[in-house]
Order: sequence, then C-alpha cells, then structure tokens
Amino acid sequence: MRSDRLLRTIPALLLALAAFGQDVQVTATVDADTVGVREQLQFTIRISGDGDAEPPRLPPFEGFDIVAGPSVSTQFQWVNGRTSSSKSFTYVLLPRKAGRYTLEPVEVRVGGKVYRTQPVEVVVTAAGSRPSRARVPSPFPDEDLLPRRQLGGEELFVSAEVEPRRAYPGQQVTLTFRLYTQVGVTGLELQESPALDGFWVEDMEVERDPRGVRKEVNGREYLEFVVKKQALFPTAPGKLRIPPVTFAVSARTAGDFFGLFGRSETLFRKTEELAVEVLPLPEIPAVVRDALADFAREHSCETRLWAALGSRWLLAPARWDPITSRPAWIGARRRSETRSRCA
Repeated sequence: MRSDRLLRTIPALLLALAAFGQDVQVTATVDADTVGVREQLQFTIRISGDGDAEPPRLPPFEGFDIVAGPSVSTQFQWVNGRTSSSKSFTYVLLPRKAGRYTLEPVEVRVGGKVYRTQPVEVVVTAAGSRPSRARVPSPFPDEDLLPRRQLGGEELFVSAEVEPRRAYPGQQVTLTFRLYTQVGVTGLELQESPALDGFWVEDMEVERDPRGVRKEVNGREYLEFVVKKQALFPTAPGKLRIPPVTFAVSARTAGDFFGLFGRSETLFRKTEELAVEVLPLPEIPAVVRDALADFAREHSCETRLWAALGSRWLLAPARWDPITSRPAWIGARRRSETRSRCA
C-alpha cells in the first residue's frame, strides 16, 4: 500500500518540479513610450520564475546613451500557499536626438539557459511631451493620497554655450554650462565628461554657492545657475567637436497640495553637442614681425605677445633665437607655458 502511494507521488512531484523550473519569463519595459529629447527613460528587464539570473549585458541602443544602472530589486510573493519571485534590473537612458527608435532584444542568462527580451519601440520628440508615468501598485493604500509624477525635461535642463564659435589656434574659447530649473535642486554632479580633443583645457572658477538668476526661456520662467566654466585653447586649425556632457541632478518634487511629503529624485540631463571652427593663423606682416623681434631682443626672454592684424588679434608666442638673431615662432602653446617670464 505504502509503495503504491509512493509510486503515485513521485511522478506528480517530478511534473510539479518540471513545471516550476520552466516557469521563467524575461521581459523588457520602459516607463514611457514617448519622451522628450531632454528627458530620461527608464528601461527595466524583469526576470520571473525559478533560476539564478546573471546581470544582463546591454547592447548599444541606437539613439540612446546608458547613463546609470543597473539598480537591482527582488520581489517575493506568497499567494494561496504558492511562492513566486522576480528580479528586476533598471537602467537610465538619455536620448541623443528626436526620432523613432527600437530598443533591440537583450540576452539574459538564467540557470544556464539564455533568454531574450522582446524589442521595445520608443518615440523621442523635440519637445518635452512625456505623458504621466504609469502608477505602480502599492501595498500601502494611504500612499494613493499623494500625487506622483516624474519631472519633465521642460522643468529642469542643462545647456552648454561656447564663445566665440570661431577662433584661431591659441585663442581662448570659453565653455559655460548652465542649469535651468523650476524646482528645488539639492545637488549636482558631473556624471560623464568626454575628452575635449584638440584643446588645451583649464577649469575656471565659479561660485561655490551660486545664486539663481531669473530668466525666461521659450516663454517659461526659470532660475539660471552657472555650474561650470572652462577655458579652451585650440591647438590646430579645423572644426573641433565639443561632445555632450551628462549631469546627475538631485531635485525635489512638489509633494502634496500643502507642499508636504516631497521627495528627492535623481535626474540625468545632457547638453547638446557643440562645434568650434578654428581658422588658420594668417601670415604675420613684416612690420609686426620686426616689432616682435625688437621686443624679444630687448627683454631676452620667452614671452606671450598679441599681434594686431587689421581688426583681428591673435596669440603670437615668440622666443628670441640668438643664433639667427630672429624670434623663433613656436606656435600656439598652453597658456600656462607661454606666460611672460620677463623681469
């Protein structure tokens, strides 16, 4: 009798274990199907079922940069005596430009087997037209009394400006980063700053506790803060690229009707790409060359001089060469290396 019961129980257990082991689902979702070019997108991969899930390896997504993640969360449920679990990996993406894009499938290895997510379609608009974020079910009913929303790209953004846009080798170009906000900001951090190829770079001082200046942009009022400045010195003629820079901004949401229960949220914002046209140095007139030679001979030192060419001014470092009795033109050099050392 006991052996018959055991024989009937073993197949049932095997079927249950097989069904439990096969119950693996891997899905990919985004927090919005449409985002503005200044807004961020949350991309989540969710693995539900049995098995050890390895962190996904995201491919390069066309039209987006991955700026943060993954943040990992695990959820367990016990319903009617049955348990289930899921694991989520969440990433933050920033759009590069407006358009319609497909986030390609991502491979995830679970329990030694490879699963693939489905592709996800996302539309990036030039304006910040993100719809309200979908509500997340909460086990705490009172939380539904508080409004939830994600700050859009029109409420907080960063910009980069360069002046002048045309310059000569060695001439200073000033790069300024500004923050525009309609909400409270508690912190700002440089998240990603690519190399500035073709420039010598020197950081410029900005206020440690900057005061916001009210400014209207596209019909909306903001507080404007200068958060970073750099002095750039082109080293050679050509069109030089200033790549986008990503900032992580800690901002406060408004909370409820009375201004209570506001929370802090980290937002990622990116500047647009800029370009500087660096012109070739024109031929220096003989009269200017002779004047520089006299100056260098008189001071017998390496110095940094400005030579007037019509209405234009350019940096003309010169070093007196006693062998040729002429100034040796050393071209544009780093500013700190060409300061006058004359007494």
